[in-house]
Amino acid sequence: MEIFPRNQFLIVKSEDLFATPETTVNEVFEFLGVESYQLPQYPQVNQGKYPPISESIRQTMNDYFRPFNQQLEEYLDRKFNWYC
Repeated sequence: MEIFPRNQFLIVKSEDLFATPETTVNEVFEFLGVESYQLPQYPQVNQGKYPPISESIRQTMNDYFRPFNQQLEEYLDRKFNWYC
């Protein structure tokens, strides 16, 4: 981001891609300035299933990543709600 201006980056939330793939993919096409293309389907591939983590580990991770997440949210002027 030191070399290219911010407006040349499109940050896409995976949550948006999973929830509304058609809309998100069209957002990418528009950002790139290419013609929109409708896929027949948007399957979710490589979808992982993970056991739940303990509340203490979740809290430790939230505490550790909170300042980095806040910095990213401020830089992008966008909320991600990655921490509790």
